[in-house]
Amino acid sequence: MNAINLFRSPIALAAVCAVGMSLSSTSADAQLRSVRGGGVDRPAEELFSIQTPYVQPAGSTQMIIGGSHERSGDQRNSHIMGRAEYGLTDRIQLQAELPIDIGDRSSNFAAQTGVSRASFGATARVTEPQAAVALSAGMDVEVPFQGTSHDVTGDRPQQGPSFKPSLMAATGIGPMTVHASAQGDLGQSSRSINYGVGSMYNAGSWVPSVEVSAKSTESQRSQYSVTPGLTYKFSETTQLGVGAGIGLGDQAGSSNLMAKFSVRLP
Repeated sequence: MNAINLFRSPIALAAVCAVGMSLSSTSADAQLRSVRGGGVDRPAEELFSIQTPYVQPAGSTQMIIGGSHERSGDQRNSHIMGRAEYGLTDRIQLQAELPIDIGDRSSNFAAQTGVSRASFGATARVTEPQAAVALSAGMDVEVPFQGTSHDVTGDRPQQGPSFKPSLMAATGIGPMTVHASAQGDLGQSSRSINYGVGSMYNAGSWVPSVEVSAKSTESQRSQYSVTPGLTYKFSETTQLGVGAGIGLGDQAGSSNLMAKFSVRLP
């Protein structure tokens, strides 16, 4: 398997990162925060297509590596994402994200790999940890790198900074939590909003999840998908998950394989 094929497999990439980082990490498990008094624990796991409202505790950092692979006809697009979240205070989190795009076609087309943009922002916790509903609001700014007119997949014009306000909520009973999030994409020629709901069930080391998400863009039909997933917890601070986004409606028949590895450092 050559290097580009390794990068094209997000599951393989996440697995390699999981083994390496879990062996090298010596951090102790951090105590989870309560979502509601009686207490549904704050899940350390990440969902695949929607955001959770929990911010990192003051002074701690969470590193996330994610990958996805999707096909449309003979065109194949892969995305590798590196994300860092830092708890500035117990209420405010800073975050940064750097995606790598890989695009090719199944015949007569050489793969193109590029880093065309980066994003940074902050998320603030609105409610208290003991509240029945956890609520957070965030703002991210995505900036195209100078000299790039579009990403390597050819489907996202880079005309200038894009502003992404977001709102996230969660609640739960016992080992199950329910999440909802919405994030706008403003500043480009066409505005859009990504939104969805998802649920996780903490069954010990294994955490099954399911998400229903949508993307609505001006002057275009909305795109819908459902994402079943499964996360394995090496510890309360280190997890590896895999999922499959299955298109609904006009997107029926399309699929998006995803993997996500995260580790939280004290």
